[in-house]
Amino acid sequence: MLKTPLTQIPPPLLFLIGLVCMYFTPNYLPFPRFFTLVVIFFILCTVFSLGSVLRYLFNKKAPISPLNLHNTQILFTDGLYRLSRNPMYLSLVWALMAWFCYLGNGLAFWYIPFFVYWVTEFQIKVEEKALLRLFAQDYLDYQRNVRRWL
Repeated sequence: MLKTPLTQIPPPLLFLIGLVCMYFTPNYLPFPRFFTLVVIFFILCTVFSLGSVLRYLFNKKAPISPLNLHNTQILFTDGLYRLSRNPMYLSLVWALMAWFCYLGNGLAFWYIPFFVYWVTEFQIKVEEKALLRLFAQDYLDYQRNVRRWL
């Protein structure tokens, strides 16, 4: 169960805050917009978000809320979960990358590693501890075989 106020910021809200922060970051390092990369990152975002969210929605034993870990009854290790232990969060990173390429502001990149760090430290590591308690050896095996991000 999540306990500190810092961890009460759901990653989707942190993502939205990031979009705004990136937009208002001063454009001291402009670069040409790479619309091809925007499309590629947007497609990756769509595939990873739909693939992972739909997996949860079609299984009533798997709560989708990152703040409600104690109700988890199933460990997903198939589909996109074979590529990343956190495809939902990875989809948010793909979206931030698309936004960064669209903005054409090199300085706006600062938020992407910040987002990855914050979500890793205050969300994913907490989830990993909960999943380890719930699924023990199965989760250890999964951790050994699949990377946290990609």
